[in-house]
Amino acid sequence: MHALRLAAGLVCAATASALATPSPFVHLPAVETATLDNGLQLAVVHVDGPPIVTVQLWYHVGSKDDPQGRRGLARLFELLMFQGSANVRPGGHAELVGALGGFIAAKVDEDASHFGETLPAVDLDTALRLEADRMRGLYLRDASIEPTRKLAAEQARNDANAPIAHGMQHLLSIAFPHAGYAWEPAGVPTDLEAVTTDDVRKLYDAYYQPNNALLVVVGKTSLDDVKTAAARAFATIPRGPAITHGDPEPDQQGSRREVIEAGPVGLVLYGFHIPAASSPDFYAVQLTAMLLGVGDDSRLKARLRARDPKTKEPLAVDGGIDLHVHEQPGLLVLVGAFRDASHGKPVEDAMADEVKRLASEGPSDSELHRVKRQVESGYVFSLERGDGLAETIGRAWVTTGDARGWIHDADRFEQVTGADIMKAAKKYLSADRATVVVVPPKGP
Repeated sequence: MHALRLAAGLVCAATASALATPSPFVHLPAVETATLDNGLQLAVVHVDGPPIVTVQLWYHVGSKDDPQGRRGLARLFELLMFQGSANVRPGGHAELVGALGGFIAAKVDEDASHFGETLPAVDLDTALRLEADRMRGLYLRDASIEPTRKLAAEQARNDANAPIAHGMQHLLSIAFPHAGYAWEPAGVPTDLEAVTTDDVRKLYDAYYQPNNALLVVVGKTSLDDVKTAAARAFATIPRGPAITHGDPEPDQQGSRREVIEAGPVGLVLYGFHIPAASSPDFYAVQLTAMLLGVGDDSRLKARLRARDPKTKEPLAVDGGIDLHVHEQPGLLVLVGAFRDASHGKPVEDAMADEVKRLASEGPSDSELHRVKRQVESGYVFSLERGDGLAETIGRAWVTTGDARGWIHDADRFEQVTGADIMKAAKKYLSADRATVVVVPPKGP
């Protein structure tokens, strides 16, 4: 569960009444698990509510597994998984689920790919057969791959045109020179244009296998029902080859700083390597990030947007954070946006000063209380819908290796102290290990 990416909200009464394990804030669901003989893992949450189920099939493959020179290949499957399979014509998967009154979902990021549907509980069998059909029977032909890779390349080109995208891509490339987190999941247009059908088949055969997947089902069903239906749909698919992933980025030695070509708005991107999501230090690091850049009361926003007593102008347009949480060590990025070229160095100095001040003084009690309540609300909101809960389970499986790995997150965040914040800031946000990219603004 990554609270920075979740909005605040309240769990609905229907869901809350179905959750069972005690917690200081909310009742947490009982996650039941099983594994088929071919290695496919199952995680099931029974919700005694409306007769619907959310089905998500998670594959442990993401953009960090893109081959050299094929950045964006894993993301292609967001589109390819709906281009037809052994028994379903192109576009038929979405049409069939829609005809049943359901909807589909798909997402590929740095560490994982997941696909699924929310539909009536009586159609669970149909959902599982559809997923099994495209697990190993996906229609991979030049006729479907050619237009798909062109579309993906165009999307990547559009993404790269966003004001912050160029600076962020440059930051990632110098922060991760040896690991697969050096590019955004959308990939690089020129790499995507070079993708061949053989490239697609190799990634598909390597990772789209039952022993590299977790089937998550949330809704009005049971583990026994899901296990029986999954056996009917997936049991004939044999276990695939052993799965490998690239090594994590080695510890950074020394700071890195670059000034790149000007953009429409000035930017300072201040990056620090942070531990993997499974690290005990992760909780303090995430709260540290929130203290610095989440919400109008955060330190970075308040500092950069404060008006100078003499000029009556703020130092920067805005400030915030971009937290890249991964199964391997990730990146915390402080962002400062400014218009006046002369403000670049002062913005950079102010960002460094706020990090140093937090490391030396720690947060106030009210600050720490605020960010913990932000985590709490995000934690609750993630359980409100079946698809949100399924995604929480799948994400925990990818980042920690345990579909139940998120259950105690709220307790662990609550246990973080001001001293833990200071320790995390000193350990991970030290200036001598920072990666800084400056994008000057065009014009005066």
